Amino acid sequence: MTFYGYKRALPLAVLCLGAVLCSSAASFAKTYQLGGLYTLTYSNGLYADWGDYARISAQMSVDDINKSGILGEDKLALKDENILDFHCAMQGSADLGEDIFSREGILAVLGLDCSGPAENFARSATKYKVPAVSYGAGAEPLGNSDEFPYFVRVMSPSSVFERVFFDVMKKYALDDLTIFNTTDIWGASAKEALIKDATEMEFSIGGVYSYDRNTSFEKVYHYLSKAKAKGLKNFFIIMPVPDTAIFFQAAKALKMDTPGYTYCSSEILSPNNVQMGLLGAIGNFAPKTTFPEGPALDDYIKRLSERVGKPITPDSSAFLWGILGYDNVRIVAEAIVMAKNAGVTDLTGETLMPYIRKGDYMGLTGRINIEKGTNNRQSMDIDILNFQGYSKDESYASRWLYTIKNPSGPAINYVKVGKVDSEGNFTFDEAKVIWPGQTRNPPTGEK
Repeated sequence: MTFYGYKRALPLAVLCLGAVLCSSAASFAKTYQLGGLYTLTYSNGLYADWGDYARISAQMSVDDINKSGILGEDKLALKDENILDFHCAMQGSADLGEDIFSREGILAVLGLDCSGPAENFARSATKYKVPAVSYGAGAEPLGNSDEFPYFVRVMSPSSVFERVFFDVMKKYALDDLTIFNTTDIWGASAKEALIKDATEMEFSIGGVYSYDRNTSFEKVYHYLSKAKAKGLKNFFIIMPVPDTAIFFQAAKALKMDTPGYTYCSSEILSPNNVQMGLLGAIGNFAPKTTFPEGPALDDYIKRLSERVGKPITPDSSAFLWGILGYDNVRIVAEAIVMAKNAGVTDLTGETLMPYIRKGDYMGLTGRINIEKGTNNRQSMDIDILNFQGYSKDESYASRWLYTIKNPSGPAINYVKVGKVDSEGNFTFDEAKVIWPGQTRNPPTGEK
């Protein structure tokens, strides 16, 4: 009774002051809402594990940032209702961009993992003055900060990745580079960059075959058969994952998965791609961002594996885009901290954007900073991966049944065989490489 009487005896002014302080603290704490544009499924309904892993990783990153306390009492939020699946498709992307960037209270939009649609999204970002932070749109034109002032990406442009094939070609005296590319902004711009680089390095171009995304197997087979008839053997494929798989399906059907051919694709294939495509791609090279090894990376792999319910291998396409999706969030958080430290009290997309461009921190994928005068991450080390087929030697029917039951598909095997660092130094471990035709013998460069 005494304790109860003591509480009642507190002066009214003290009680009021406590209430004011509590309500003030609560009112000063802010939750910054983020939006997301991810490829979770393709337009044909196929599950896009890489886009989904990036979404999951972004939400993991939001949780980690909130727990870290780097924003003080403030928080980030990436709610499901603010995440849109744009299917890596141009169709409808302009409307989706208008939708998410015009939503009240959205501070920044993450994801934007396909270059064609990302161009539409970047224009909406500029219109509504809301930062668009991409983890996967590598088209060269998107690096123009004058044209796309509210767009940045936590990766270098695709040309940085795609030039690694020239180092492999030079090592084995290969020539007559043949380019297959889709005609979207990414494929078209990367093709031009490759042709320019090839000319400067005195490589000849054996042929260029350009076509729309989602082109049928029959048409791709027709184009590739023309290249085969010309005796062309060294191919660079610049197109989204499903189109890359169709290319290799055609290569398999034309028996171009044999010794003497050399392939490099800008994209890493997914386990649920068509089997004939995966089998035809054995021996293919693909570039990937180098990730600093250590406890932080190990912890991320462990937690992502737990979230998706299956072991994650560091040399998979899903892991590559997932970890970039994680760093996609951190650059926004770092910018918020800088803006607050600079005395910015009215934090909006417009006031935040300059600080996103000033960010410089160590993420899971290494140092992340935006190159001055561009929208590009300044420097990246690139691993060279060699696709060596399925992790388990099973029958075609067994793998097909597995994919029916598990949309992510059976495990496939990419092996790191080389590296090109940010200074241009090239290293290559030939002993680890499997070439097309599943041979250990490299091509000779002879025609």
